[in-house]
Amino acid sequence: VLPVWFNTWQFSQFNLGDRLPLLLVSRLTASLGLKGIQADSIKSSLRTLGSVLFRVGLSAASTVTGLDVAGAAESAMNSEEEDVTEAISTLKARFQDCVKQALKEQKKDRVVIFVDDLDRLEPARAVDLTAWAAVAVCDGVEEACGVRPRIKWPNDILLSGRKLCGILTEMEVEGETGALQYVVLGVGTNVDLDPDTLPPEVAGAATSLAREGLSVRRSGLAVCQLRALDRMYRAFLAGEREEWLARYRAGCATIGRPAVLLRRGGREEVFPEGVDDRFSLVVRHPDGRREAVSSGEVSVRGLLGYAGE
Repeated sequence: VLPVWFNTWQFSQFNLGDRLPLLLVSRLTASLGLKGIQADSIKSSLRTLGSVLFRVGLSAASTVTGLDVAGAAESAMNSEEEDVTEAISTLKARFQDCVKQALKEQKKDRVVIFVDDLDRLEPARAVDLTAWAAVAVCDGVEEACGVRPRIKWPNDILLSGRKLCGILTEMEVEGETGALQYVVLGVGTNVDLDPDTLPPEVAGAATSLAREGLSVRRSGLAVCQLRALDRMYRAFLAGEREEWLARYRAGCATIGRPAVLLRRGGREEVFPEGVDDRFSLVVRHPDGRREAVSSGEVSVRGLLGYAGE
């Protein structure tokens, strides 16, 4: 498989949706590594089509300036309609030939295009992806190994009360528009790790599939986890929040166990009572106060060895 990544967020952000097909072809051409006559032929066709797609930018300019620049450009391009139609037909034929040849040369079976949906995803919603991913990772491990891990709020995966996997999420937001540019999920699962090789201060808190007597190929586990993450992301975009929130709550080992809430400047014993609709941990303080914790590290007694019983 030849993977091609294509980011679409800017096209909806700036109303440039009509440019997607052209730029996707351009991205594919670059990803295929086309050179020489093939690349020149594709670029020539792209330049011809570019004159038509230029109208999209002129339409935006008309809206801002109040001048009918788009109308003037459209009139000028009507005379080129025949050339454009021919260019589209030529581009299609050339591109198909180039793709077939490139795949043959690279010994690939097919091209898989990964098109993100970040234009549909607001930064405030993206924060919840870590919790959704925790459920998906548990799904993947269960599919691969037949056992279901638990979740230590907010982003650790546990097996037999010890850390099997950690999840970290990184995202970037464009400063001027507030548009989400990317989200990266980092998932690290201990497959063959021997916890005894770790520093003493963390060895007792860690485990691996091998340590738990579970034999699985890393490639097989990766396939199961990717499938689960793909199902998760489609559900995330479809707004199936209640189902995944319920699954997170059901799998959260933090709830109902005494915990230590670590914050800057101190620590406090609390009792986690649940997870709210924003995936924040609801804790009860010794004085009876309840608080939804969305930041800070919560350590659970008896699970990871923090302040162990």
